[in-house]
Amino acid sequence: MNFISLVIFKGQGVQQVLRYLVSGATGFLTNISIYLLLLKVFDINYVLSSVLAFCAGVAVSFVMQKFFTFQNRTAGKTGVQLFKHILLLSFNLGANVFIIILLVEWVNISEIISQIATNIIIAMWSFFIYRRVIFS
Repeated sequence: MNFISLVIFKGQGVQQVLRYLVSGATGFLTNISIYLLLLKVFDINYVLSSVLAFCAGVAVSFVMQKFFTFQNRTAGKTGVQLFKHILLLSFNLGANVFIIILLVEWVNISEIISQIATNIIIAMWSFFIYRRVIFS
């Protein structure tokens, strides 16, 4: 089973998957735009560019995931959700740095392709954590 069918068969619905993809694309475009700006225009090291771009992307992503994807309007839980989100982001940030260094330095994949691949990998496991833990 692929990712989409697994989510649909688990009762998440096509609408939620599509919203997740839109939210993810928005966070990704934020991430990759800032990464390219820092890397190519400001000539900042690719690892630092990746960290800063990742942080901007996840800020956009949290708002999109909470209010658009999972349509979670509970104001009383926002602090706890934000705390869980920060825990996930902390893990994802470490994973982001590890994966991009692995791909660039050890596998010899370009910096840009490595950033794209890293985002895809992180997005896949994050969906399930958002759905089952953060916005449940």
